[in-house]
Amino acid sequence: MVSMESIFEKNIAAINKRNPNFLKKIDLDEISDDLFSVEGKRGALTLKARDSSGEYYLHSPYDPVREMNQLIDREFSSEEKIFKEARFFIVMGIGLGYCLDALLPRLKKGQKVILVEPRDSDFIFALKTRDFSEFIENDAISIVVQKDPGVAAAHVSHLICSTIQRSWKLLLHPVMMRRNFDFSKQFVLKLRGNLFGIMTGMNTEIGLSHLFASNVIENIPDIVRSPGVNSFINAWRDKPVIVIAAGPSLDKQIPLLKKYNDKILMISVGAAWRNLSSEGVQPHILAAVDPQDISQTAFNGLECKGNWLLADTATNRGVVGGFKGKKIFSNSYEKLEGFLTHVCEKKGVLGSGGSVAHITFNFALKMGANPIIMVGQDLAYTDNLTHTKGHVHRKVVTVDDEAFEVPGYYGGKLKTSIQMDTFRIYFEDLIKIHPESRVINATEGGAKIEGTEQMPLAEVMEKFAGDDVIDIENLWPSNHHFSQNTEQAIDYINEIIEKIKSAKVLANDILDSSERLKVALDETDSEKSSAAIDMEKFLLKDLYAQFREVDESAIWLIESFTASARYGVLRSMDERDDKLDVEEGDEEKEMDDAKSEGIKNIDLNSEFYRNIATACDAVVPALEKTIEKINNF
Repeated sequence: MVSMESIFEKNIAAINKRNPNFLKKIDLDEISDDLFSVEGKRGALTLKARDSSGEYYLHSPYDPVREMNQLIDREFSSEEKIFKEARFFIVMGIGLGYCLDALLPRLKKGQKVILVEPRDSDFIFALKTRDFSEFIENDAISIVVQKDPGVAAAHVSHLICSTIQRSWKLLLHPVMMRRNFDFSKQFVLKLRGNLFGIMTGMNTEIGLSHLFASNVIENIPDIVRSPGVNSFINAWRDKPVIVIAAGPSLDKQIPLLKKYNDKILMISVGAAWRNLSSEGVQPHILAAVDPQDISQTAFNGLECKGNWLLADTATNRGVVGGFKGKKIFSNSYEKLEGFLTHVCEKKGVLGSGGSVAHITFNFALKMGANPIIMVGQDLAYTDNLTHTKGHVHRKVVTVDDEAFEVPGYYGGKLKTSIQMDTFRIYFEDLIKIHPESRVINATEGGAKIEGTEQMPLAEVMEKFAGDDVIDIENLWPSNHHFSQNTEQAIDYINEIIEKIKSAKVLANDILDSSERLKVALDETDSEKSSAAIDMEKFLLKDLYAQFREVDESAIWLIESFTASARYGVLRSMDERDDKLDVEEGDEEKEMDDAKSEGIKNIDLNSEFYRNIATACDAVVPALEKTIEKINNF
């Protein structure tokens, strides 16, 4: 019999191999005094727990494996569509891992499991009781061990957000709910709130997908010649930084910001630059991420005086092209990072909760800054105002029924909006998952941000502003290879152009075959019709298979220029073949209905591929123009 010590050592080795930092925040010596294993009545190991109401089983006392299989079977059968479409299954409570045994064999390609365990002691107990090494080494499984439901929800949200999110399903056994009732309740509420904010951002991105892609293509000449945020990792380690937002409370802080302008590093959202500049304050770094033309109003007419621009690769081209100072680029999500990796070195991803202020905060984190000091981060209608002076959207608001109250910086309640409160929650989650960073809120107004230390800006400056003038030129990376990036970019863009041209040929072939299939469906001669339908369906399946092999980056660019956006799933007729089939013995009316439904599906599919062909015609000239700009830069 294998000893508990050797099982534990094997599990620990597997964890350290996959993530050496995972166990640093887990108390390996924590012992469960209310959890113990027993042999089930049919020989399998099971678990019992104890609470104020007495003892109870976490797994079946008879056959825990069979019990969990039956539970998953019931879940799958009752919500079959959800289980087919779900990308993530969130399992609450590790127990002895029987849920993983039942769930993993049912996973389809691309589906993943996130295991959430709120108790260090239960996690350690499981590692000492059963060999989990195969689960730990499985890339389809992520494990979150965290007692704070808000922090756990933040971790899970970021895992889900890191890929294209379609749907998720929570698997919560009633006895696990009993063991972790308060945690489970708060976790689910927090998770739903987080994902709502993420989806709001995604919906915005979907609506602006054409702008995103267009800006990326046009910004490539600047991107390949500029460093990314990855070049600044820990570049400002344990030094203070002020991150400036465009809230109404910023106005009163400007005199202090001016006094200490060169004595402490300042990173500001671009939308606050006009007000700051008019009062003689020049932030060292300005951030801009908006792809829309209106974002240019924050920069128009302002002279760069040694400032740097922190931009997303999809930031409005007018802003990027018009800025005369040095530029740093980041990607807002991994899909962009993957595409641009072929063009130049990895720039790095800065997560965004929907606000450019999140980008400045995340950049400060990446730089290793400590403390991070917030200014102008109201996230509420301070004095019934929306923004600082000079902001294009600044206005006095009449608080309506949609506004609601949140705790204020000085106590009491302030009115805010759903959007601003989503931004606040994102900040709070970031702070929770970065306990190593001291965060000071020196806004002196607006909403209270949990996890921050409130301090007047005057006191902040007395404590953290240095005596020497800051020279940010010392921050600029010396190992950026511009010429190498330029050659790499041109080669890859030419390669993508050819792949997009091939994709257009395939799209047109699909359209031609689809039209022939429609004609065959209308054919009155059933024998002739059947042969023609079978032939065209076979041809279409082959064409769809070829289209699915088109380079992923080429597809991303093409889809971004269509209404389907990058979250669209390539429709394939072979997934709807049943719509065209009529079982023997069906009535003539049923056959007519099936044909009608088949033609509708063909028309829907044809519309998609017609958009694809049109998009190809738009993408290729844009890429060719980019090559010309790179050569003439």
